[in-house]
Amino acid sequence: MSKPVKGLAQRAIKVLDAVIRGNLITGRPVGSRMAVRHFGLDCSPATVRNEMADLTAMGFLKQTHVSSGRVPTGKGIRFYLDYLLREDQLSLDEIERLRIFCPTYGEDFRTVLRNAGRVLADLTRQAGVVLMPGLRRSPLHHIEFIRLTARRVMVLLVSDRGQFHSRVFEWGEDLRQRDLTLASNYLNGRFHGKTLSQIRNIVIKEMREEKVKYDKMLARALGMMETVFEQGQLDEEIFIEGRENLVEKPEFAETEKMVKLLKTFEQKGFIIDLLSRALEGSDPVVFLSGETEMEDIPELAVITARYGSSGPGGGTVGIIGPMRMDYARVIPMVRYTANYVSDLLNS
Repeated sequence: MSKPVKGLAQRAIKVLDAVIRGNLITGRPVGSRMAVRHFGLDCSPATVRNEMADLTAMGFLKQTHVSSGRVPTGKGIRFYLDYLLREDQLSLDEIERLRIFCPTYGEDFRTVLRNAGRVLADLTRQAGVVLMPGLRRSPLHHIEFIRLTARRVMVLLVSDRGQFHSRVFEWGEDLRQRDLTLASNYLNGRFHGKTLSQIRNIVIKEMREEKVKYDKMLARALGMMETVFEQGQLDEEIFIEGRENLVEKPEFAETEKMVKLLKTFEQKGFIIDLLSRALEGSDPVVFLSGETEMEDIPELAVITARYGSSGPGGGTVGIIGPMRMDYARVIPMVRYTANYVSDLLNS
């Protein structure tokens, strides 16, 4: 740390690091004497106070009361995450507890993910959050149409990750199971490994072609697939576990802040968009409320990491909690859980 980072000199960086770590540990403002006494700063409290004043003027720290010490701002936390954070190594006990949520891949995909969110919530005392990729964006493994009555059909869609989706719809003509099996076989051979979004584009294009008019089976298969898309409910899902952990946090003790937090949880489209931003990278991503559309809850942070493949075929797992949290411990937990879920899916 001998070189200036982002315009800050070495001593200012050490003071900023001491204040942030002190606040994350104690939850209280950090004064100059505490910074010197507990974090090994090789300068006087008076010098530290001057550095704190400069860091406050630059927006890295803030003073909650005139006579109090300092606490970090969102800008300060971001600097800490990008340049100063030294992650802890997970203990054997923590690793075992993270792995125990699903010792084998005998459970269905949804159960594995919900358990992962619960274990993360329990270990971190935050809210665990999981984004499960929607069938619409997942590569398709199998399509099957099943006759219920002469004109009533159930479709079963299975993704390459083991997700399944079943819907029942009415068809405009009497059908035999043989007709449905032919349609299923054609669609499996034509679209295996493609996402439903890709399939829909192909279906729309092929239904416009002349050959469909002269091939009844082909027209039926493509028409049934279009009916499936019209049914909807094929998009991503989110699971939020351990919301009750956040009630314990002083940052959300005020009723108004807790109400805003609960309303944020109900905005599933927003949370899905936020978690989807982590799909392209392999490392955990930290979102601070001031950097997103969560400005109404300035103390909030989201840590999430991708599992599975990058892009639309994968999902994310992580936690939601106050901006004042033990990042050195939580980030490795989120990373390990995401990697473990990926291993389970690939086994």
